[in-house]
Amino acid sequence: SDEEEMIRRRAKMQFQEAEAAVEYCETHYYQSPEIHYNIINENLFWRDFSQHIVKEGSVENFLSSNFILAVGNNTENIAALSVLALPFQSPADGTKEHGGKGVEINAVENLILLKKEIKEAETDLSNDLLVIHRFFDPNNRNSGKITEFLVNKVYQIETIITNVSSEIKEFQILWQIPEGSLPLGRTNYQKSENKSLNSYSTTTFSYYF
Repeated sequence: SDEEEMIRRRAKMQFQEAEAAVEYCETHYYQSPEIHYNIINENLFWRDFSQHIVKEGSVENFLSSNFILAVGNNTENIAALSVLALPFQSPADGTKEHGGKGVEINAVENLILLKKEIKEAETDLSNDLLVIHRFFDPNNRNSGKITEFLVNKVYQIETIITNVSSEIKEFQILWQIPEGSLPLGRTNYQKSENKSLNSYSTTTFSYYF
């Protein structure tokens, strides 16, 4: 009968081979068997977190521009990520560019926006890089020096950089077309790029507007 068949099957399953044993050990902190009470040090990020709790009475919706300071070790990294009110998956934020003059972001969730700005700084000038730039008509490169820009006419900017030293030079080039003009081709209104130049060599950059 079906009942007798079920009893026989259960009798055969009374003994089973044991699986491989696995042993787990508590290590307190990630790859740190010793307890370090100062594993997370004081900084502006945790100050912001404390002030948020006092002000809001909750840890929810906490964001801080000082998150970049919470990078002392893996434990601090994970702790900082756990308290930041950021999504673990990138949402489909709406972005709209304004012709190289800016971008509009419509965020559907919390985000931290990083930006780069240009400020004048005091530094020692180097004579290792020689920079020359000139404007000319791309259809007539020998038209002479341009003293004014005409409407509805295409112009080209040519920047020539020469490394006169015996070492490889790394630098950042910032270029911007004249105000009131429109970029042509793959040119943007303004852009900065990191470049490197071998010793005793020259490179050329061209932009159109």
